[in-house]
Amino acid sequence: MTVFLLIFKKFFVIIFIENMKGENMGVDIHVFLEQKSEKEKEYKMVQLFNKEGFVEPFDERNYKLFDTLQDNFEVRGFPADVSPEVKEKYMEGLDKKSGINFYYGVSYIYFDELLNYLKEHRTITFYNEETDQWDKEINPLFYFYDRLYFYMCFAIDSWWTYYDLDLRNTRVVFWFDH
Repeated sequence: MTVFLLIFKKFFVIIFIENMKGENMGVDIHVFLEQKSEKEKEYKMVQLFNKEGFVEPFDERNYKLFDTLQDNFEVRGFPADVSPEVKEKYMEGLDKKSGINFYYGVSYIYFDELLNYLKEHRTITFYNEETDQWDKEINPLFYFYDRLYFYMCFAIDSWWTYYDLDLRNTRVVFWFDH
């Protein structure tokens, strides 16, 4: 249990926030895949379900990945032709009382953009606080791309997805929250 003490105009407000997993609070990413239908010429959300319901393509807290996304891809907002299913998922972050959506940093990347970026940026450089020096490691976007690729394979029940996938018409729509 984490306790925050906020002081505002001589009033003390104590807010208790309980995290059931015992993890620290932080930033989360919400990721959705969209693919354009050849017949209908509109984007649809690619969905995979298990016995608990809808499974998001990527649900890990990876701050190096988040930093890499934010540092290398501009925040674009929603694509003009975003699927209604993805827009509906975004509206789940809307607070009904205040009208404020607590999701932020909405953007999207086409698969071909992601692959072109990865061809030129195989590693990232980061400051390692433990060793007090700059280190290199494999770009975390490789892992991100792999997870999305396998999600596509399971969602459309095909291991030939790579050959069937039109990279210009498949995109990742994502946003963040605290």
